[in-house]
Amino acid sequence: MRSFTQFSIVITLSLVYVVPAAAQVPGNINFQGNLSESESPFTGSANITFNIYDVDSGGTPLWTESHSSVVV
Repeated sequence: MRSFTQFSIVITLSLVYVVPAAAQVPGNINFQGNLSESESPFTGSANITFNIYDVDSGGTPLWTESHSSVVV
C-alpha cells in the first residue's frame, strides 16, 4: 500500500509540471511560401503580418505578428 501511495504522489507531481508546459503558446511560427505580383514572382522586400483568429472567417485576432522589410 505504501508503494502505491508513493507512486500516486510521483504521478501527481509529474502532471503538475508537465501539463502547464504542454499548454504554453509557441514563441515562433515558421513560414514558407511564394509571393506573386501580377502573376509574376515578387522580388525585393515586403512587410508581412500574420494573424490567428478565433473563427474561420472574420472574427477577432487572437495573435498578431508583423515583420517589416522581409527579403523575398
